[in-house]
Amino acid sequence: MIGSIAEQTLAGREKAGEIVVPLAQWYSHVEREKHRLTSGWVSLARFALTDEFYYGSFVIGHDDLAAGRLDEALSVTEFSE
Repeated sequence: MIGSIAEQTLAGREKAGEIVVPLAQWYSHVEREKHRLTSGWVSLARFALTDEFYYGSFVIGHDDLAAGRLDEALSVTEFSE
């Protein structure tokens, strides 16, 4: 899932003119984007939903956590299959 989000974010950043990604380097840039996206978040809680294949978690950005803005936390569903 994070790979898809990274690709969409990277394409959006490129379309906005923020970056230029040569086609031959697309996948290495996607990997860097995945790291950029995931390193900005802290997991507050993680729990199993209905069985071992679905998990839920609450995440928050480092800056929001430091400022006590817990209302900025996001819920995320993860699928292990």
